[in-house]
Amino acid sequence: MVYLLETSEEPAEFVRTFSKAVAEKPAKKDRLQTAFFDDGVSTVKVDKNGQGLLKVWKQQLLQFKNISPDIADAIVHAYPSPHSLMEEQEKLLENIVVRRGAGVLETSRRVGKEMSRRIYTLVTSSNSSEVMK
Repeated sequence: MVYLLETSEEPAEFVRTFSKAVAEKPAKKDRLQTAFFDDGVSTVKVDKNGQGLLKVWKQQLLQFKNISPDIADAIVHAYPSPHSLMEEQEKLLENIVVRRGAGVLETSRRVGKEMSRRIYTLVTSSNSSEVMK
């Protein structure tokens, strides 16, 4: 590829942009793979021993608006089943730390109150026609 640059600042900006794209590639690749549950499909098989239940729980969490695979992983790590979450209180999810990316591009944030409330409502509601917002 050939780029025609007009100012002396443009080569530095080009190198910065290219370097950033190369550095972010592994994180983006990982995010894409986890969105499809590691095997490229959205269905999960559960055997008689319970193998696959963690993936089902993660898949349920990913159905919520604004829940990324990173957030779902953090919740599944803290609460490995809906039952383990039901034994706790609504506000316990809000302080779970979600880590994104890797290396120098790694960031972290918390799940938050609203997301915690919605997930708690999902696993504790006895009203089958309740609309989740």
